[in-house]
Amino acid sequence: RYRCVTYDARGFGSSPAGTFSGGGDPSPAGDLLAVMDHLGVEQATLVGHSMGGLAVSGLAQRDPERVHRLVMSDTPFGFATSALSEWSVKMLDKIRAGFEVLEHLYGPGFDEREPALSYLYRGLNRLNPVRTGPQGLEAYEAWRDQAPVDYESFPVPTLFIVGTEDELTLPWLIRATSEAVGGAELVEIDGAGHSGYAERAD
Repeated sequence: RYRCVTYDARGFGSSPAGTFSGGGDPSPAGDLLAVMDHLGVEQATLVGHSMGGLAVSGLAQRDPERVHRLVMSDTPFGFATSALSEWSVKMLDKIRAGFEVLEHLYGPGFDEREPALSYLYRGLNRLNPVRTGPQGLEAYEAWRDQAPVDYESFPVPTLFIVGTEDELTLPWLIRATSEAVGGAELVEIDGAGHSGYAERAD
Protein backbone atom coordinates (compact mmCIF):
# COMPACT_ATOMS: atom_id res chain seq x y z
CA ARG A 1 0.00 0.00 0.00
CA TYR A 2 2.93 2.34 0.50
CA ARG A 3 6.15 3.23 -1.21
CA CYS A 4 8.66 3.27 1.66
CA VAL A 5 11.74 5.49 1.55
CA THR A 6 14.50 5.48 4.15
CA TYR A 7 17.63 7.62 4.26
CA ASP A 8 20.76 8.00 6.34
CA ALA A 9 20.30 11.22 8.30
CA ARG A 10 23.18 13.66 8.51
CA GLY A 11 25.93 12.15 10.67
CA PHE A 12 24.52 8.60 10.49
CA GLY A 13 25.43 5.66 8.28
CA SER A 14 26.92 6.87 5.01
CA SER A 15 25.79 10.50 5.39
CA PRO A 16 28.62 12.58 6.87
CA ALA A 17 28.06 15.13 9.58
CA GLY A 18 28.49 18.83 8.92
CA THR A 19 27.22 21.19 6.26
CA PHE A 20 26.52 19.73 2.83
CA SER A 21 27.59 21.55 -0.31
CA GLY A 22 24.85 23.24 -2.29
CA GLY A 23 23.35 25.33 0.49
CA GLY A 24 19.77 24.87 1.59
CA ASP A 25 18.39 24.41 5.09
CA PRO A 26 20.84 22.23 7.09
CA SER A 27 18.28 21.32 9.79
CA PRO A 28 16.91 17.76 10.08
CA ALA A 29 13.59 18.97 8.67
CA GLY A 30 15.39 20.77 5.84
CA ASP A 31 17.31 17.62 4.96
CA LEU A 32 14.10 15.58 4.92
CA LEU A 33 12.36 18.14 2.73
CA ALA A 34 15.33 18.08 0.32
CA VAL A 35 15.04 14.28 0.07
CA MET A 36 11.30 14.53 -0.64
CA ASP A 37 11.84 17.25 -3.27
CA HIS A 38 14.63 15.25 -4.91
CA LEU A 39 12.33 12.21 -5.18
CA GLY A 40 9.33 14.26 -6.31
CA VAL A 41 7.27 13.38 -3.23
CA GLU A 42 4.63 16.06 -2.73
CA GLN A 43 3.08 14.59 0.41
CA ALA A 44 4.10 11.71 2.66
CA THR A 45 3.28 9.84 5.82
CA LEU A 46 6.35 10.49 7.95
CA VAL A 47 7.70 8.06 10.54
CA GLY A 48 10.46 9.22 12.86
CA HIS A 49 12.13 7.13 15.56
CA SER A 50 14.05 8.68 18.47
CA MET A 51 16.18 11.54 17.08
CA GLY A 52 14.38 11.08 13.76
CA GLY A 53 11.46 12.81 15.44
CA LEU A 54 13.28 16.12 14.97
CA ALA A 55 13.08 15.77 11.19
CA VAL A 56 9.52 14.56 10.83
CA SER A 57 7.89 16.77 13.46
CA GLY A 58 9.92 19.74 12.29
CA LEU A 59 8.68 19.31 8.73
CA ALA A 60 5.09 18.73 9.89
CA GLN A 61 5.19 22.01 11.81
CA ARG A 62 6.91 24.01 9.09
CA ASP A 63 5.15 22.61 6.00
CA PRO A 64 2.07 20.70 7.23
CA GLU A 65 0.65 20.51 3.70
CA ARG A 66 3.54 18.17 2.79
CA VAL A 67 2.63 15.70 5.58
CA HIS A 68 -0.34 13.33 5.29
CA ARG A 69 0.18 11.64 8.66
CA LEU A 70 2.88 11.75 11.34
CA VAL A 71 4.19 8.84 13.43
CA MET A 72 6.48 9.59 16.38
CA SER A 73 8.17 6.38 17.58
CA ASP A 74 9.69 6.70 21.06
CA THR A 75 10.29 10.39 20.42
CA PRO A 76 8.93 13.72 21.66
CA PHE A 77 11.52 15.73 19.77
CA GLY A 78 10.49 18.84 17.89
CA PHE A 79 7.54 19.48 20.20
CA ALA A 80 8.45 22.15 22.75
CA THR A 81 6.49 21.17 25.84
CA SER A 82 6.96 21.69 29.57
CA ALA A 83 7.35 17.89 29.84
CA LEU A 84 10.32 17.97 27.46
CA SER A 85 11.95 20.69 29.57
CA GLU A 86 11.41 18.67 32.75
CA TRP A 87 12.79 15.50 31.14
CA SER A 88 15.83 17.38 29.81
CA VAL A 89 16.79 18.55 33.29
CA LYS A 90 16.69 14.96 34.53
CA MET A 91 18.64 13.66 31.53
CA LEU A 92 21.37 16.27 31.98
CA ASP A 93 21.80 15.16 35.58
CA LYS A 94 21.90 11.48 34.61
CA ILE A 95 24.35 11.92 31.72
CA ARG A 96 26.69 14.04 33.82
CA ALA A 97 26.58 11.27 36.43
CA GLY A 98 27.72 8.69 33.86
CA PHE A 99 24.49 7.51 32.22
CA GLU A 100 25.35 6.14 28.74
CA VAL A 101 22.49 6.83 26.34
CA LEU A 102 23.56 4.22 23.78
CA GLU A 103 23.51 1.50 26.44
CA HIS A 104 19.74 1.91 26.85
CA LEU A 105 18.47 1.36 23.31
CA TYR A 106 16.38 -1.64 24.42
CA GLY A 107 14.39 -2.73 27.43
CA PRO A 108 16.03 -4.72 30.22
CA GLY A 109 16.90 -8.28 29.23
CA PHE A 110 16.63 -7.79 25.47
CA ASP A 111 20.22 -8.96 24.85
CA GLU A 112 19.45 -12.23 26.62
CA ARG A 113 16.01 -12.73 25.04
CA GLU A 114 17.06 -11.93 21.47
CA PRO A 115 20.86 -12.32 21.18
CA ALA A 116 20.91 -12.58 17.37
CA LEU A 117 18.74 -9.48 16.88
CA SER A 118 20.76 -7.59 19.48
CA TYR A 119 23.97 -8.49 17.65
CA LEU A 120 22.53 -7.33 14.32
CA TYR A 121 21.26 -4.06 15.82
CA ARG A 122 24.59 -3.25 17.42
CA GLY A 123 26.39 -4.16 14.20
CA LEU A 124 24.25 -1.72 12.23
CA ASN A 125 25.01 0.96 14.81
CA ARG A 126 28.70 0.53 14.05
CA LEU A 127 28.05 1.97 10.60
CA ASN A 128 27.63 5.35 12.30
CA PRO A 129 30.56 7.69 12.95
CA VAL A 130 32.37 6.97 16.21
CA ARG A 131 31.10 9.07 19.11
CA THR A 132 32.97 9.34 22.40
CA GLY A 133 32.11 10.96 25.71
CA PRO A 134 28.79 12.56 26.74
CA GLN A 135 26.82 13.34 23.62
CA GLY A 136 24.57 16.23 22.76
CA LEU A 137 24.45 18.04 26.10
CA GLU A 138 23.82 21.28 24.23
CA ALA A 139 20.63 19.78 22.79
CA TYR A 140 19.33 18.88 26.24
CA GLU A 141 20.17 22.37 27.45
CA ALA A 142 18.26 23.91 24.53
CA TRP A 143 15.22 21.71 25.20
CA ARG A 144 15.41 22.59 28.89
CA ASP A 145 15.38 26.32 28.19
CA GLN A 146 12.87 26.62 25.33
CA ALA A 147 9.47 28.15 25.98
CA PRO A 148 6.49 25.76 25.67
CA VAL A 149 4.40 26.02 22.50
CA ASP A 150 0.63 25.49 22.20
CA TYR A 151 -0.03 22.51 19.91
CA GLU A 152 -3.75 22.18 20.61
CA SER A 153 -4.57 23.04 16.99
CA PHE A 154 -1.81 20.95 15.41
CA PRO A 155 -3.05 20.27 11.86
CA VAL A 156 -1.41 16.90 11.09
CA PRO A 157 -2.95 13.65 12.42
CA THR A 158 -0.28 12.25 14.74
CA LEU A 159 0.39 8.88 16.36
CA PHE A 160 2.81 8.54 19.26
CA ILE A 161 4.30 5.12 20.06
CA VAL A 162 6.31 4.26 23.17
CA GLY A 163 7.64 1.10 24.79
CA THR A 164 6.50 0.67 28.37
CA GLU A 165 10.11 -0.07 29.40
CA ASP A 166 11.75 2.78 27.45
CA GLU A 167 14.59 4.09 29.62
CA LEU A 168 15.43 7.02 27.32
CA THR A 169 12.33 8.82 26.09
CA LEU A 170 10.38 7.71 29.13
CA PRO A 171 6.73 6.68 28.82
CA TRP A 172 5.48 9.57 30.97
CA LEU A 173 7.21 12.01 28.59
CA ILE A 174 5.60 10.51 25.48
CA ARG A 175 2.19 10.41 27.19
CA ALA A 176 2.49 14.08 28.13
CA THR A 177 3.60 15.02 24.62
CA SER A 178 0.71 13.17 23.00
CA GLU A 179 -1.70 14.94 25.34
CA ALA A 180 -0.24 18.30 24.34
CA VAL A 181 -0.64 17.68 20.59
CA GLY A 182 -4.24 18.22 19.55
CA GLY A 183 -5.92 15.13 18.14
CA ALA A 184 -2.90 12.88 18.69
CA GLU A 185 -3.23 9.20 19.51
CA LEU A 186 -0.94 7.10 21.71
CA VAL A 187 0.00 3.42 21.55
CA GLU A 188 2.12 1.79 24.26
CA ILE A 189 4.01 -1.40 23.40
CA ASP A 190 4.09 -3.62 26.45
CA GLY A 191 7.50 -5.06 27.31
CA ALA A 192 9.43 -2.98 24.80
CA GLY A 193 12.17 -0.49 25.52
CA HIS A 194 13.37 2.34 23.30
CA SER A 195 13.38 0.20 20.12
CA GLY A 196 9.94 -1.32 20.11
CA TYR A 197 9.97 -1.89 16.33
CA ALA A 198 12.82 -4.37 16.88
CA GLU A 199 11.97 -5.70 20.33
CA ARG A 200 8.26 -6.30 19.75
CA ALA A 201 7.90 -6.13 15.98
CA ASP A 202 4.62 -8.04 15.95
